[in-house]
Amino acid sequence: MMMKLRIGVAAIVVVAGVVLGLMIKAMAAQDVETDMVVSDAPTPIKVVSPAQLDYLDGLADNLKKINTTCKQKCINAKKRGVAANGKDMRASLQKLIDEASKTSSTVYLSSGTYSIKGVLHLRSNVTLIGDGDKTVLRQMQANKELISIENVRNVTLYNIKLDQSKVKHTTRESNHTVRIMNAASVQLNKLVIKGSVSKSEDEYGDAIYVAQKKLYSRKTEQIIAKDIIIDGASRNGIAVVGGQNMLFSDITLKNMNHRLNAALDIEPDSGAEVRNIKFQNVEVNNENIHVWTETGSISNIILDRVRALNGRLVIKGKVNNVLFSNGSAPYVTIEVEKDERLRPKNIKLLNSTFSNTKLKEVVFMSGENIAIENCIIKGGTEYGVRDVGMKGYFVLKNSQVYNSKGNGVFLYRAPQIELIGNQVSDNNNYGVMLGNTSKATVDTVVISGKNQFYNNGRDNIQIRLPKSKIYIGPEEQIEGF
Repeated sequence: MMMKLRIGVAAIVVVAGVVLGLMIKAMAAQDVETDMVVSDAPTPIKVVSPAQLDYLDGLADNLKKINTTCKQKCINAKKRGVAANGKDMRASLQKLIDEASKTSSTVYLSSGTYSIKGVLHLRSNVTLIGDGDKTVLRQMQANKELISIENVRNVTLYNIKLDQSKVKHTTRESNHTVRIMNAASVQLNKLVIKGSVSKSEDEYGDAIYVAQKKLYSRKTEQIIAKDIIIDGASRNGIAVVGGQNMLFSDITLKNMNHRLNAALDIEPDSGAEVRNIKFQNVEVNNENIHVWTETGSISNIILDRVRALNGRLVIKGKVNNVLFSNGSAPYVTIEVEKDERLRPKNIKLLNSTFSNTKLKEVVFMSGENIAIENCIIKGGTEYGVRDVGMKGYFVLKNSQVYNSKGNGVFLYRAPQIELIGNQVSDNNNYGVMLGNTSKATVDTVVISGKNQFYNNGRDNIQIRLPKSKIYIGPEEQIEGF
């Protein structure tokens, strides 16, 4: 069935049904004749779901295999002369670790504070355990890492406090508390990490640093970090700059006071790759979360139950397949690098809350294929959700967008847009604005699922897309056509 409709908006495809009640004002320079096609169903947009990495949860099962007591193949450091007496114990402890490596043994450190001057190297097939935060390894030499896990496999660090807070580093970027490089099957469990905190512009070291360099052929993979408290760092809290297949679970990061960096930083080195990484049940008390690269590549990242109390979530550059679910952050930016080819793709925000009343946008997007589902987006001095250069599709589904001082949702560049079952209300300007710029590149809009657009300062929804097709579901109560 074909009929003519005079309206200054677009080709309107209305699914059979009554369209009443919700105000849409469709505006253009002048009215044009367009076709209105009655069909059985709106055209859905095909959405790519980010890969699920549940198989990574199985990595944690390996923790059950740790010899967490000093009963089998165990070297008791105290009985072998390693004392918590303020003297440098690095050489003596290193000797025991080297010995344990030959027989796949456990080295046990009883309660006490052990002074370390220099780097302690964990070898293959070694477990180093303590008595929780009563067992402290304290770095006493500036400009040195504390623990190095390099070119080895089958290493466990368990139930120990690592302390770098008593030294003042003066060289930049390399003084990590735990450095993992070209290592496989590494487990960090029940650790407290007290980092050195810098108030200057300099960057001294990450609490946990994971990398894969070309120096060795061994890959960095099968990394587990679980039940960890990171209290301060003069650079990033956890930095992953290379490697694959990693699980970071039940982690708290606090007092991350270095404004140039991040609490969680997934940022590959030049030419490096980071893939298949899962963070779950992580609380970030301050600082940002970065999934960000210009010179490497990132793929298959899950951030589940990650709660950022301050800071922001940044997804930027050559990033593919990211899921942020069941979490919160004040602000999200998904954007290209200067090179347009470095564009985040296939990003999904799910079951999460984003709220900020001080920044221009709460969700800022210029990636490709972005879906927001079952989320709450509150605030924004100008916009709740803003598209500033998207490609592919944008889907907003079953979400609430409210209390923006400007438009709740402003979209104009994503070629395909789908609005499904959302509540957009109490925004000072338009609830939803589609188009309103000569740079608009929208081809198709689908509106379905009983959206509720109400109590916005101006029109609840306004469409200014004279060259686009608009599909309206039969359940929508839309007035103005």
